[in-house]
Amino acid sequence: MKKATTTSCDITIVGGGMAGLTLALALAPLELSITIVEAQSPESLTSTAYDGRTSAIAYGSRLVFESLGVWESMAKDSGEIRDIRIANNHSPLYLHYDHRLVGKEPMGHIIENRFIRQALFSAIKKHKNIRLLAPEMCSGLSLSAHRAALRLKSGKNIETSLLVSAEGKHSRLRSIAGMTVRERDYGQTAIVCVAKHKKHHNGVAVEQFLPAGPFAILPMGGGHHSSLVWTETRDRAPHYLAMSDADFNFELQKRFGQFLGPVEIKGNRWSYPLSLTYATRYVADRFVLVGDAAHSIHPIAGQGLNLGIRDVALLSELIRERALLGLDFASPDALSTYESRRMSDSNLMISATDGLNLLFSNQSKMLGTLRKFGLFTVDKVAPLKKVLIKHAMGTLYD
Repeated sequence: MKKATTTSCDITIVGGGMAGLTLALALAPLELSITIVEAQSPESLTSTAYDGRTSAIAYGSRLVFESLGVWESMAKDSGEIRDIRIANNHSPLYLHYDHRLVGKEPMGHIIENRFIRQALFSAIKKHKNIRLLAPEMCSGLSLSAHRAALRLKSGKNIETSLLVSAEGKHSRLRSIAGMTVRERDYGQTAIVCVAKHKKHHNGVAVEQFLPAGPFAILPMGGGHHSSLVWTETRDRAPHYLAMSDADFNFELQKRFGQFLGPVEIKGNRWSYPLSLTYATRYVADRFVLVGDAAHSIHPIAGQGLNLGIRDVALLSELIRERALLGLDFASPDALSTYESRRMSDSNLMISATDGLNLLFSNQSKMLGTLRKFGLFTVDKVAPLKKVLIKHAMGTLYD
């Protein structure tokens, strides 16, 4: 029987998705030894095939990617978000966010996830202090005040000063560590696809709050394509997914209206169930959660990845401050600071997205009137709109 080998490193990140790769890249200049453990192969991670997933990258997240030198490569085919229009069930009264209220820069960009992964992975390969183990999976861990030990299915063991779970909402390490999570199944399915339209979108993102859930139209690069996130009830979603393209286009046109002219689906349709999952603690001895491993929220506000990038930005800042001083960057006080500061932000976003989905995804006439009045009222209060725009951009506290 082959004897298990044990290696040591400063930081081990489990999960080679967007949050995990961003964290590794942010820490690379410190010349700490970093290991990334990822279940998928490098070929899968950097696949050029479109999988229906896009992310709304807020201006604050853009600044992080710019500082890491990857923004230009990931954003070359992106769509700018210059205006956001929010309406209740096709009402003529809508809330209009205009980027010019707070500055010249777009509020955000819509970027295909494959381009984000490719840019990050390409940058990671340039750093000799980052080692990628992929495909590889974890089978166990042990945590102590001094070290974290990770067992891999290949039989290898890793001892590390800090273990980071960036595995996503179904984090295996979070479960093994016994960290409590709270969950809510929304009974909804997100249908995602790309639509081609005759008129230029001019950087306008639209969110219609329909009885089954939000219907988001997100501007992609080129001006004549938009990414769609159609939230539908779990029981009705299969009906729309099974439709012919012609019938599906008819349903799209009803929901789009005529502001972009004739619309039609381009390519495939994808779907995934919607639920809320969040941990009640983000840290343990030598162990920390980032991104969806800590909080996976409803896509109603398009802030899921941005929340994870803010996790990464703070954690890398705290590690950098202590490492440069020769201090223990994974000490209880360092991880406690991370947890308290990130929980306050993420809990606010959890409450906001959970509440918005509850408020807008129903057919109550009384709430419908309240929704229309609320959107119309906010639209007329410029100072409040500025605060909401800055929050959406991730620059509220700058």
